[in-house]
Amino acid sequence: MNRIMKKEYVERILFILNKLRNDERLIVVEGSTDRASLERLGISSDRIVEVSKKAVFELEEIFEKRKASSVISFLDGDRAGRALLKKMKSLFQHIEFDESYSSYLYATLRVSFAADLAGIIERMITSHHY
Repeated sequence: MNRIMKKEYVERILFILNKLRNDERLIVVEGSTDRASLERLGISSDRIVEVSKKAVFELEEIFEKRKASSVISFLDGDRAGRALLKKMKSLFQHIEFDESYSSYLYATLRVSFAADLAGIIERMITSHHY
């Protein structure tokens, strides 16, 4: 990849990350390392919900309190994460689970785990002097 393509690649990642930061919807993640990774990327902690530590009724209360009709899914891209997303969609049929951010970033950065995102993006920014 030449320097211009690398710069455009990094700028696209930063554009998506900025959109994610400015999107006000809740973000569902599996656990605390996923939460920490998104927080390192500038995502407000009050928007991040760790689903693995919550009972169904607790999640329901959180979604109702925030009047969530749509949430951003940052569940891991492995088998367990996909199974959890399927379960969440089944339990909360009235809520849309938007996978567009995670799908794009996971595919572009070739990762499957939210916990890996911060380190990879931070290294990209540092190596390209952003």
